[in-house]
Amino acid sequence: MRCLAIFDFDGTIFRGDSLIRFAIFARGRGRFFIGLIAALPTILLWKIGRRTNAEAKERLFGAIFGSMAYADFCDKGERFAKRIDRRLRREVVDKLDQHLREGHEVIIVTASMAEWIAPWARQRGISRIIGTRPEVADGKVTGRFASPNCHGSEKVRRVREVYDKLDSLDIISFGDSPSDDKFSEIGAQVERV
Repeated sequence: MRCLAIFDFDGTIFRGDSLIRFAIFARGRGRFFIGLIAALPTILLWKIGRRTNAEAKERLFGAIFGSMAYADFCDKGERFAKRIDRRLRREVVDKLDQHLREGHEVIIVTASMAEWIAPWARQRGISRIIGTRPEVADGKVTGRFASPNCHGSEKVRRVREVYDKLDSLDIISFGDSPSDDKFSEIGAQVERV
């Protein structure tokens, strides 16, 4: 039976939240903090249960990246790939590398954007990233999401969208939070790291 190894990114492969690190790298500390202040009311409402995680994240993303040229966004993602290695959780990357050596299909399923993860993943031999997609219009990032935030049940839905015969796969998933446990719904052996 073919093995599919699913890895979360933020907190699992990468120590911390890559959105914050990428935002500071791509837009600078000043723009990041201005965006954070603009998004703070929505973030606080999320913390008290009046807004969703997706609404808070989209508001922060929009405040930082809205109106940025998409080509620049992608270029920054390519350059950010070199910085990812500094924040890796080595014990998790060792598991990822072991699955690659054994010829298993390895994918990253994340709430982050593929634009800043895919360049690093390609260097390791991982070709499939399932993540939140930014909306782009007239060559610019609008600040909204073109897909639902790829978090929790949305991760499972998106994997089902890509793989139509999950029951023919031996699935193992690696994640650091309860939302990653949802992969048990598709028969995955869930490993909390």
